[in-house]
Amino acid sequence: MSPIVGLSIGLNYAWQVGGPGPASWGWALTSVMTLCIGLSLAEILSGLPVSGGPFFWTSLLGGRHGALLSWITGWCNLFGLTALTASSALATIYNVAAVVQALTGVTLSVWQQLLILQGILVVSGAVNSSSPTLLTQCMFYGTFINIAGVIFVVLLLPTVGPWRQSPKFVWGTFFDRSLSSFIVPSNGYLWIQGTCLPRFVLAGFDSCSHLSEEIKGANSSAPRAMIWSIIASSSIGYALLVGVLFCVQVPDNLFYASAKNGYALGQLFFDVFNARFGSGVGSVSAMSVCILAGIMTTIACITSTSRMMFSFARSKALPFSRFFSYMSPSQHMPIRTVWLAVLLPCAASTIMLMPNPYFFGTMVAYGFAGMQLAHGLPILCRLTISRHTFEPGPIHLGQWSCTIGWISVAWIILIMAVLSLPSSVPVTLQEVQFPVIFGLGGSLVAWFIPKWGARHYYIDPKQHAALAIHMPLLEHGKTD
Repeated sequence: MSPIVGLSIGLNYAWQVGGPGPASWGWALTSVMTLCIGLSLAEILSGLPVSGGPFFWTSLLGGRHGALLSWITGWCNLFGLTALTASSALATIYNVAAVVQALTGVTLSVWQQLLILQGILVVSGAVNSSSPTLLTQCMFYGTFINIAGVIFVVLLLPTVGPWRQSPKFVWGTFFDRSLSSFIVPSNGYLWIQGTCLPRFVLAGFDSCSHLSEEIKGANSSAPRAMIWSIIASSSIGYALLVGVLFCVQVPDNLFYASAKNGYALGQLFFDVFNARFGSGVGSVSAMSVCILAGIMTTIACITSTSRMMFSFARSKALPFSRFFSYMSPSQHMPIRTVWLAVLLPCAASTIMLMPNPYFFGTMVAYGFAGMQLAHGLPILCRLTISRHTFEPGPIHLGQWSCTIGWISVAWIILIMAVLSLPSSVPVTLQEVQFPVIFGLGGSLVAWFIPKWGARHYYIDPKQHAALAIHMPLLEHGKTD
């Protein structure tokens, strides 16, 4: 959950679909709604602190349909985590390419960027395979770099930049359809799409649940970590967004970002230093911080994705599940799923970036839609099927549980609808967005295929829960 990475990816899009006003107000609204979702999931996590998170919860809360709902949730979550890992590495590449261009004037080709991106993923996989101690240190310093990096950028840009924008620009400026590269039917339609900037920053808060079996006192510490991660990331990210918007020197430059090969945040850094010193070379200092933050975030994404894959493989949901459900006895980590979590983003980035970079953005949007669906299904099951049987843990919402839960479900439905809206009208095949159909349809087809469908081999996670409960009794000879 890196504000720097989210802004690196999202500022381009936000500038094209409304500019500062929708971005700043949308960040505040999305932060509050994401906190509602986090509170609802934290309550479930406190009662069910198991690795795998949402797909495991859906199985336990979904009643007689738990296995099918768990299958859908798991694949949506896995696709979302893969997309977020790839997008984190992509944000790092944006900054690497901008640094190279600022220092040498050379523009990296798509192939060169792709090779560097895959190198970052491989290095991140190596860190995840090394030792738990090194991984713990990377998590700690990664958090420090992201927080300190935001403070550094927010203090650096106003100090260097000779021009400050007004509060009206930051909170009240809306670029209408005449300035947008997207052909949309109305300004209201454009505004709705422009409020989605923080979705990439706040999408990974369920990582706490995937690591819950490796955390002491998970039923209390993991849900607290989930809630505070949302509060911290949204607050720090909002400070970064507002600080950056106040320091925009030439708003028109961000529409094209010609000096930085279409990278709006890099163009903004370049403009600040160029306005003061007549050269944008100094922007390398800010972009270097972004590179470090991106690498650390990619490492964390692979950690979370690998744990979810390992848990999913235990239910025979992955191809070659027996191979991937292996835990290294010496390192006590799922090494094989670590490298699967590296391989999938490498393959996805190659497939999506080479024909047309646009497809990569579509994949990220679909991945985020999958994450939303994976968050919404366990909350919905908790509110409906298991409303009388769920036993909350030490962290619970009390009488506010249902109210916050239904607000969360309503927001998730709205976001899924927004993600399904095409960005241009008339709609071409390239602009079609059907993340709901893609996620649900693909999962259902894989489940119901005659003879080979997942319903014939998928192990309902409830069976793992039952085994975990009875194993201590069996070890002591108590078989009742």
